[in-house]
Amino acid sequence: VAMQDRVARAEALAGLGEMAATVAHEIRNPMGSIVMAAKQLAGEDLSGEERGLVIDVLKSESQRLNETLTNFLSYARPRELKLERGDLNGMVGEICRMVETNPDLLKQARLTVRLEGSFEPFPMDHAQVRQVVWNILLNALQAVDGRGEVRVETVRQAGEAHLRVSDTGPGIPESARAGLFKPFHTTKSQGTGLGLAIADRIVKAHGGRIEVDSPPGQGARFTVILPVVQG
Repeated sequence: VAMQDRVARAEALAGLGEMAATVAHEIRNPMGSIVMAAKQLAGEDLSGEERGLVIDVLKSESQRLNETLTNFLSYARPRELKLERGDLNGMVGEICRMVETNPDLLKQARLTVRLEGSFEPFPMDHAQVRQVVWNILLNALQAVDGRGEVRVETVRQAGEAHLRVSDTGPGIPESARAGLFKPFHTTKSQGTGLGLAIADRIVKAHGGRIEVDSPPGQGARFTVILPVVQG
């Protein structure tokens, strides 16, 4: 029992160390850019165009820092579910329209949306499910990197709501699949690896699951499955 206790403490400390290193890395980069931009603005030798570029850096890096901290807080302090009847199709359609009007997100990629018309509102935590949709869709957009296609579909099957997000990106390496929903696990050069971990936690809290299909070299498909409980 004492040995098991020591192993558990060692694993907890290792996890804490990994989290601290990730936090430091993800905060240091935007903070460094912000400090450098602030120093440049303090100078008097910037042209109007250069000053505008520096201000853009301040805005984008501040937003990146805020998103990083928000993700950490979302994972570290999960909120209790606040269930209200919500329209999944309406939520997904709204998010897709926001992506279509944002060239920084979509770039040259194609977004195809097919929403099943027979859905009825069902109990869900609207804000948290919205975060799941954003995280899964953003992951697909990053996978295609401005090229190819992202497909978003909703389907109702046997008392379940299925949200399918498919992309024509490079797919998920076999070596990365086991840790796909683990916190701080990422194959990207930037990012905390918390997006999918947060989505998985939220979906499980709703009594659902996320399934992943990624044949080698054929992109990836994430299916978010939520129980449709009436009443």
